[in-house]
Amino acid sequence: MSADVKLDELGLWPDEALAKLRGAWITTADQLIAMARTSGGVAALSEQTGVDAGEVSRLVGLTEAHRREQGGLGMAGPADTADYGMGALRPDTDE
Repeated sequence: MSADVKLDELGLWPDEALAKLRGAWITTADQLIAMARTSGGVAALSEQTGVDAGEVSRLVGLTEAHRREQGGLGMAGPADTADYGMGALRPDTDE
């Protein structure tokens, strides 16, 4: 997978929005996409940046398209944890 891309290198987001996102420690395309895909993420990004929710959705889509072109989007979906346990052992049943 290619390296993540800084949001300010994309040339998509308004400078004011980028400054507000940096203040919330969102500086890369993958971070922004992961945030947008959470429940209420677009609304939260809209509130954080002051950008209309419809425009945020459009910009997120453009950001995702850019990452797809690069072979990115490592955080685009839930991680597959099927091969990993929950951190607890089964009780001993051979007593």
